[in-house]
Amino acid sequence: MTSLPHPFRPLLYSLALLLPVVMPLLVLAAPAQAAPASEAEMNLYTRIAAVNVCLARAAGVEFDKAVGIAGETIAR
Repeated sequence: MTSLPHPFRPLLYSLALLLPVVMPLLVLAAPAQAAPASEAEMNLYTRIAAVNVCLARAAGVEFDKAVGIAGETIAR
């Protein structure tokens, strides 16, 4: 196992001690704002779904099931 160079050890230890204090503040900082997807985002999601269908078909999944998998992936 390699050890960290001496100058980085105090920084790493400080970050490790501060992480439990800072992480809840970052998570609770602001609630997510839901908004409808833009046309560009919907185009992207359509392309992602098409790629997922192709990947599933290449893996031997039946077409109807591959489309269902792609739809579920986008819905989540």
